[in-house]
Amino acid sequence: MRSVHRIPFLIATLYLLQWRISSGFSQEKYFLSKSTLVGADDNTKIFEPLGTAVIDYSTATEYNQEHYGIQNYFGKEIRRTQPVYDARKGVLPHCDPKQAGHLEPARLENCGFELFRAPTQVQDFKNLQEVQKYYVKELEDLIPKALGVSKDDIETLVFWHPTLRGEELSIGSRSEDHPGLGPIASRAHIDTDVGAYGLDAVCNLVDKNRVDALNDSKDCNLVGSVSIKDSLFKACHDRRRMLLLNIWRPLVPVSSAPLGLLATKYDRNGTVPGVFPNVAPSSQDSHWYIFSNMRPEECLIFKQYDRRLDKQSDIWHCALNVQETKGSSNEGRRGKRMSFDIKAFVVLREHVPQKQDRLEAAIPPALTWEESGEFCDKQAHRLNAQKG
Repeated sequence: MRSVHRIPFLIATLYLLQWRISSGFSQEKYFLSKSTLVGADDNTKIFEPLGTAVIDYSTATEYNQEHYGIQNYFGKEIRRTQPVYDARKGVLPHCDPKQAGHLEPARLENCGFELFRAPTQVQDFKNLQEVQKYYVKELEDLIPKALGVSKDDIETLVFWHPTLRGEELSIGSRSEDHPGLGPIASRAHIDTDVGAYGLDAVCNLVDKNRVDALNDSKDCNLVGSVSIKDSLFKACHDRRRMLLLNIWRPLVPVSSAPLGLLATKYDRNGTVPGVFPNVAPSSQDSHWYIFSNMRPEECLIFKQYDRRLDKQSDIWHCALNVQETKGSSNEGRRGKRMSFDIKAFVVLREHVPQKQDRLEAAIPPALTWEESGEFCDKQAHRLNAQKG
């Protein structure tokens, strides 16, 4: 079975009905015009980028072509300079950026990612038992608030795949006392391809890499002895809403390689459901963001999968080398990034209407599970060789 450490990236998807791209994801179209936007104070201001970054879509392009027969998903130019915006100032609503509008706060519900102030008792994230003792419990409290639900609204909440990442770290396996290790990911990717895995493999992957709380909390039955497979298949049968979340936290103030997030807008107007991989991101309405100057008391939650078609999900992300405009507060400061991320598998008691259910119409990719694993292993080996 593929280990998550051996996969350079996996792409969350459940649809392959048909493929149509009317025009490429062109660099020229991707740059925002200086649209006039009205902020909360009703003062006219220009939504300008924080800076630019070279976005590398190479592994995503290769993966999409091999698994789904899609060529040039992000356009023919797979490495190109694009604007990067500061999500602390807000995100553009999903409309024509040439039209005036109001900047919206970045929220899980409107763009698929959100920043939270979340101080932690953890002193050493290299100590997995400390993570289990404090952090898992802290996230048990945070996730319901982030999703706007009560704990009673959550049927299952399991944390998995704890990883410490840094610009100078190499891949290292998780042990009983330590999380996994990994370098920063500099190519655009999505973490988990639900369509390529299949339900059995998703269950096994989460269960193999799960992290349970050590405090044996009596007031929360969200984690612990729950059967991942039973919960997932019950959720599928009952059409419960399932989500895969990534919780990302800097361990030092971020002044280098911030995490970039693509607020993706898919075309939902046609007959093809607007999700990956059957339509491409809109070159007009999809924009890269970072949260500037993130600090250790903050954590960023973003969605990698949401069963509901009408909710933002499948957030492409990677570390960015942002060439900032003059006057930026980060200018001249380039400390090495160190961060900790952990994933959450969530099943809500919420019922997903059939018309909004992306799971029910899922079509598998061209490659089998074994073939996909072989492809990912070869891709990872080649990328590691290139670094060496």
